[in-house]
Amino acid sequence: MIVHLLLAAAAQAAAPQPLDQGQWITADDYPPAARRHDQAGTVGYVVKVDSSGSVTECTISRSSGVAALDLGTCALLTERARFAPASDASGRAAAGEFSSQIKWALPAAGRVPLTPWSQASRLVIARDGEVRSCHTTSGGEVPAEAGDLCRVIGGFPREVRLSMRHGAETDLAVVVAETSMTFDSAELPAARQEPPRRRLISLISSRFDIDEAGEAENCRIVAREGLSFLQPDLCAKMFDGSFIPDRDANGAPRRRKATVVISIALEAGA
Repeated sequence: MIVHLLLAAAAQAAAPQPLDQGQWITADDYPPAARRHDQAGTVGYVVKVDSSGSVTECTISRSSGVAALDLGTCALLTERARFAPASDASGRAAAGEFSSQIKWALPAAGRVPLTPWSQASRLVIARDGEVRSCHTTSGGEVPAEAGDLCRVIGGFPREVRLSMRHGAETDLAVVVAETSMTFDSAELPAARQEPPRRRLISLISSRFDIDEAGEAENCRIVAREGLSFLQPDLCAKMFDGSFIPDRDANGAPRRRKATVVISIALEAGA
């Protein structure tokens, strides 16, 4: 009994030891085919490791039931997995085996739900470009990617803040910056403030498609008005690949369309 335990301990110590295991497979590696169909699962595997610590062979010891996950596991392990090699009885590097499992979980955390939202920031800007006050209100579930203008406006160049006054003659100009996102024909929730009549300074709008996996594609600018230098590039990685995939009444994945509008306006009387 004791001899068998000692032999088992020796074998454990001589087995290949994984290096930087957390870098072998990351959330960015989720197989697109599996993500598109909301497929997840756990894959058990065994890899053969040569005396240099490289993987020479990978086999699935327990299938997830999803071919894309099984094949993706072995492909990534063969490419990236590295080990401190096993050692023989003399302490020399030798070939060996390593077994473990990978749990593939859909990377839905942090994704944007397909529900309409809006956000409005009301700024009071003095003649010298100083922002005297700023308050943001919202409607719907505003994603973190949208940001909050009031948190960053102080870092804008003075010239930009002055341009937002758009020639207002009053000492304090009230500027309202709004961002909204709608899906298909969904109605936009109110930003919880009743705006007075405004004079438009800048507006830009984009539309894009959301595929069955929740990834944005085919983005195009559909409207531009006013000062162009206040208009961000809405098609440059905005919410790229970060939506929760949608399903129809029968549970089948479906595509959606989204519209984003960003506007800056001066309240009347300023």
